[in-house]
Amino acid sequence: MSRRPTRPLVLLVVVSLIAILMPGAAGAVQPASARAGGPGSADKVIFFSSDGMRPDLMERYASEGAMPTYADMMEDGVRGDNGLVQAFPPNTGVGWNTLATGTYPSEHGSTNNTFHRTGEGNFNNRASAFTTGIVQADSLPQAAERAGKKVVAVEWAGARNFAPALQGPVIDFRSFFSNRGILLNYDLPGQPAGANRFGVSYQRTGQNDSFAFAPAYAVPTITDASGWSDVPVSYSTAKQTQFRSANSAFPASHNINRFFDLYIYDSTNDSTTNYDSALVAPSMASKNGTSAVTDLGVGEWADVKVTLPAVPASGSTPAIPERTAGFFLKLIELTPDLSQFRLYFTSIARSNATYNALGAAGSAAFEETLSASFPSSTAADFSPLEA
Repeated sequence: MSRRPTRPLVLLVVVSLIAILMPGAAGAVQPASARAGGPGSADKVIFFSSDGMRPDLMERYASEGAMPTYADMMEDGVRGDNGLVQAFPPNTGVGWNTLATGTYPSEHGSTNNTFHRTGEGNFNNRASAFTTGIVQADSLPQAAERAGKKVVAVEWAGARNFAPALQGPVIDFRSFFSNRGILLNYDLPGQPAGANRFGVSYQRTGQNDSFAFAPAYAVPTITDASGWSDVPVSYSTAKQTQFRSANSAFPASHNINRFFDLYIYDSTNDSTTNYDSALVAPSMASKNGTSAVTDLGVGEWADVKVTLPAVPASGSTPAIPERTAGFFLKLIELTPDLSQFRLYFTSIARSNATYNALGAAGSAAFEETLSASFPSSTAADFSPLEA
């Protein structure tokens, strides 16, 4: 398939030359125009899936011009008639493995997201759909690699758990190392009850954040800024507060509670009170603006990188070196008089990735490069809805 360079396309699985793997497969991947003239050949195949998307709505929005990349893929590729017949139950643990193997759960063995052996009396003995070795059927990317083809799996659920393992680049889900939530100075309707139900941090200035997996934290009130150096000039009295990104990793040694100081200021020299910016710096930087991780205006995002501390070896558990992770900040709201201030933060996360063809060290370096040099991973972090 070709794609226009001006239209970004998320690739879940790219299989090079896979079309020649099996008789008749080549014709199945041709553009509509080529298929009309009979079987052909293909150099590359994109196997794309979108979890939970309704085919009827996707086709409707594509036809209306709202989803041009989907429209291109449907025009140049093939698709099921109103989707496909799904395996049961129609969930992630069943669906992705069914698509990857072309077999139903009775054959590939993944019967749910979490499942138990028939007759098992101890419900702590459970299996996950994405535990290595669970899938018992051969998969399309495994077959492609055996045939000497190049395979890249990007966010295909369970791709890094196939056994034998894929040798090409695999990016599959992410690990979370902190909670997520909002810092604000006014009351939102239904909060903090709603945040507490979802285990989301609701940090109201002057009150306690009772995130369940970390000690209680007294959120500072917004006060006049003091002790700051190398920060922008504020044309109204600069203000300050703080928020916490609380550890939620197990074991806790994988992460730490992180605190960030905020310098809220008025950048406009117009003789009116007009707070419009918030500079964010790690609290360990002692309020030095040169160590700021971002300086946000209303509606602006920032990708903040952090270092996960090294974990020493313990018994049979090997040591883990320092690694890079990241999270996003967004200044959702800042009224000129500072009566309403709201900052949103995602979980600290790190992509899970392998590149086994490079060996253990090369595979680890590949994962670190993705985490350190590319945008931080946020997929499957539902904090936009929960917070």
